Amino acid sequence: MNQHKSRAVLFYVALGAILLFAMQAEAQVNATHTRGKLWESLANFGFIGDGGAWDYQQMSAIGLYPGFTGYTYPDHEERVYLWPKVTANFHNFRSGPWIFAKNAQTLVPPDYHAEERDFLFYHASLANGETGTLYSNPTFKTKLNSIGTPDFDPFLPEEMNYSWFHTATGITVKQRSMAFSYPDYDDFIIYDYVFTNTGELAFPALNETKQLIQTLDEVYITFHSGIQVSTKGILNFHYDENLLAGVAPGGGFLGWRASDEGKGGFMNYYAVENDGPDGKGVLYYSRNYNGGREPIPASMDPYKIRNNWQDFLRLRSDWLPELQDPSCFGFVFLYRTPPSGAGPDPFDADPDYFNIYSDERDNFKNKEVDFENFGLDLFKVNEIFEYATHNFLPPNEGNLYCWYTSTFGPYTLAPGDSIRLILAEIAGVMDLKQVAVGDPEHWYPDSSIAAIQRNAAAARNAVRWGIGGTTGGIDMAADVPEPPPAPNCAAVTVSAGLDTPYISVRWDRLAEETVIRDGSGDVFYDGAADLSGYRIYRTFDERGIWWDLVKEISVAELPVYWDAENNRYEYLDSDLQFDFEFK
Repeated sequence: MNQHKSRAVLFYVALGAILLFAMQAEAQVNATHTRGKLWESLANFGFIGDGGAWDYQQMSAIGLYPGFTGYTYPDHEERVYLWPKVTANFHNFRSGPWIFAKNAQTLVPPDYHAEERDFLFYHASLANGETGTLYSNPTFKTKLNSIGTPDFDPFLPEEMNYSWFHTATGITVKQRSMAFSYPDYDDFIIYDYVFTNTGELAFPALNETKQLIQTLDEVYITFHSGIQVSTKGILNFHYDENLLAGVAPGGGFLGWRASDEGKGGFMNYYAVENDGPDGKGVLYYSRNYNGGREPIPASMDPYKIRNNWQDFLRLRSDWLPELQDPSCFGFVFLYRTPPSGAGPDPFDADPDYFNIYSDERDNFKNKEVDFENFGLDLFKVNEIFEYATHNFLPPNEGNLYCWYTSTFGPYTLAPGDSIRLILAEIAGVMDLKQVAVGDPEHWYPDSSIAAIQRNAAAARNAVRWGIGGTTGGIDMAADVPEPPPAPNCAAVTVSAGLDTPYISVRWDRLAEETVIRDGSGDVFYDGAADLSGYRIYRTFDERGIWWDLVKEISVAELPVYWDAENNRYEYLDSDLQFDFEFK
């Protein structure tokens, strides 16, 4: 909720019609988040991302930042060169939680008697090996909660996915994810996990559970994530009419790959912030080594550079080539149940163990860490546990493809006890207009770093504002300030017969006439008192991902723009040129 005075925003599209759906619930095995600028896909066993992203088989193009409609997107290796230009950018490839229960009992067939094992294990994000969940987990329930709909609840997120599942550890996982489209709060997705010792042991081979009540004396919760920033540039910089010699099947889709001669590597830096007793959980993220300003040096690149790539990537002839990979992607820990021996502040959510490995560059247990096969086919469970409970940072030289592993524990869980972990998948990018014009003033990387830090602060505030509350019987995890409802608006060309171009921007009084009440019936928003004005934006970017401010109009100025005859406001935009298409 967090009410504040706001300005309604008008674009050259009718914002009032964008995704203002009534709250609804639908069941599904997979779920998506597309409400904010960060798009993602989820699976109902804890997996975040899409395994098909490795081979252009993720047809829905979920996993983008900034997310937008109208993208061009290579959905198959054989068609990668048919696209005129790739405009969609991946970020997350394989993320999700793991659970270790050390020296715990399980039930052993054929009579399912109790025996102690060194480890009971569940995972959502290894490349292979049994996950330790059933194949018939409950489906997702998705709730959409949009401003302007009759059932809007200002205490709930705009978009929420919920599911739960049992695991082979006897711990049941409740997972909930939340996203917002509100300004300053649309660059992250919050994940709220509750791990409860129910004693329901999942047996995947049977696709059923059996109960064994016990105290779990040593439990560790791990969150593992793979992040790759350099996806868009590597496709747009390279081209070879010979598919087999092209960048896609050669692996360049995932970044700057090492050649057979050992030259080169990947092209990401990592950052780890707020690691210490500062009341904030760790923020980690990756960024491209040059933001996708230009291809890497030819001496380091095994792939053929596209001829005239500069012209290919200019949005206008008088601009520099658009930056291809300017964003920072990562995760930030927002809340955790303090484990044994940790400080009591749940918001100081630093992992007890943290490591970063780079794909195909680092070794663990004398084996190359290659995340195409990193899993239980290559390592035993005790080795995966050792991997999850040690600290390691590689040299940070801008040639990495980073996989981040964060572990919390140990915990003791008596029957019915729970652990709660809240984190956010997060992104940040410099001003998108500067990205489009090619960053002539070299804002990258400082501006993108500042953006993800700012967004991490917003995510932390969201959890602090929301956790502990309830609404409609739902435990809250996050709450952010809602903007006023968007008015119905339209943009019409009114230049016929004139030598000066004009666009008429027209909108109604919906934002001024709306009253929104919270769950208790109190007034949350009263447009007559709370609206402070309107802003009008426009763009000619075909994707509509950046907008220029045209006009800011305060409430006091509104009478100047009121068209009483047509019962609407009107603003005439004349700062235009013929032969340009605007939104």
